[in-house]
Amino acid sequence: MLAGCFDLFAIVIALASIHTAARSTPSPGQSSFHLTGSSRSAHIVTPHLCNDNTTQYSGYLPNSPIFFWFFPSRSDPSIDPIGLWSNGGPGSSALTGMQFSGPCAVVDDGKGGFGMERNEWSFNDRGSILMIDNPIGAGFSYAPFPTVDNIFDSARLVYDFLQTFITVFPEYAKNPWAVNSLSYGGHYAPAYGSYIQHRNLLLQDLPSPWSDIWETTELAHRSPKFINLTSISVGNGWINGRVQYRAMIEFACGHAQDEGVPMLGDKEECAWAMGLVEQGEKLLNRCYDRFSCAAAGLYTAGIAGLPYAQTGLNPYDYRLSAPYNETAIISFYNTPSVQASLGVNASDTTAERGKVWNAHSESIWSAFVYSGDWETKTDGLMGKLLDTGVGVLVYEGMVDWICNYIGLRRIMSNIPNYQRQAAFNQLAMRDWIIEIEDKPTPAGKYKCLKAGKGKGRLCYLEIDGAGHVLSLDKPREGSLMISKWMNELSL
Repeated sequence: MLAGCFDLFAIVIALASIHTAARSTPSPGQSSFHLTGSSRSAHIVTPHLCNDNTTQYSGYLPNSPIFFWFFPSRSDPSIDPIGLWSNGGPGSSALTGMQFSGPCAVVDDGKGGFGMERNEWSFNDRGSILMIDNPIGAGFSYAPFPTVDNIFDSARLVYDFLQTFITVFPEYAKNPWAVNSLSYGGHYAPAYGSYIQHRNLLLQDLPSPWSDIWETTELAHRSPKFINLTSISVGNGWINGRVQYRAMIEFACGHAQDEGVPMLGDKEECAWAMGLVEQGEKLLNRCYDRFSCAAAGLYTAGIAGLPYAQTGLNPYDYRLSAPYNETAIISFYNTPSVQASLGVNASDTTAERGKVWNAHSESIWSAFVYSGDWETKTDGLMGKLLDTGVGVLVYEGMVDWICNYIGLRRIMSNIPNYQRQAAFNQLAMRDWIIEIEDKPTPAGKYKCLKAGKGKGRLCYLEIDGAGHVLSLDKPREGSLMISKWMNELSL
């Protein structure tokens, strides 16, 4: 299943479309309640598609087009941290992530259809999950045209959604929060975490290091509440294309043999790409606005992707030749009874009636790429988060090509705005040990720099035998990692 870091060289998803359908009746056993906002009614239901022994909520909050599915912690939701989950893309539905990070996965029901089966290893083992279809227009979320085309505007919408969430569910207002994502989440998580922290600082009348990006005055009518953001996490993230493009060539062309990756590309094509990528890097370093940077990025991506694209291998796992199969989830989430159970078809009278659910939205992908957002560097946002006390975890599956470890290592060793970079660089990687059947088992390597006074903890983790989507290949490792991180800021 595709996680959401789209291949720049072949857009293979169908154009997201919306159709008009009659209002569906909630499935038997489903309960729902309505909240009325100033201009849009909320519709929140308690779906029973995923039997996780918890009371779940899904649907839409007042005045928000964002679709959500909330899964309380399997442990103690009253005190456990809450992880906001958004898939990558840009434009991938969070429900694609449900397959590997959520409490249930879509499976063949043996009757010619599909149902949901409980995942033993889930991101809600010791923390709640708030899955959102983001940016607006992705998955079951609604969006006007034109929609948002960059992470900075999207961050405002996500913040407003979270403010409404803790108003509707005040019992979760004081829980620790984390922003978790993967792939293009290397853009989402740093940006969304930054805007939350930016607004938190303004609430406390403290200066914000993000005042050059976002407004520095609060809007009084919003009456925002403090969100206890403690960390973000990014898996195989697209963080800085200026670094990652060259690494894409190197991974394909024999520079990853230290980690057991063979020469994958053709030698002549590798030489051609390596000879031209420097020109692309110069264009990216000289581009003067996001539109010129978009053109420079597309040029450079075409060069960087050629050697690997010619192999026909899966861009998210070089061990595979076939793409991930998403037939089951596409069929399941387009089933009328499933959409009704999730509250999708029961929005207010001004909203569309039902949606054709697409795992990935080509229109959102195009908007973000052609606006230049794809080329926005978010490593500097991570540095500011760390220096304002928010923990940052970046983890990497080692057999991924498109967001590979060669680039991530370079990014992690040179994070802008991070005052403790030298100390982090001096740390050696050490074995990451997990318990498997009560036996300590090496599962990768990591390093963490302890949080200093007023500073956040920085961790970098490499997981053996995992591709672009950690929990797809290593569900136990993914669950243990995120639980430990959100609860203890440790690995």
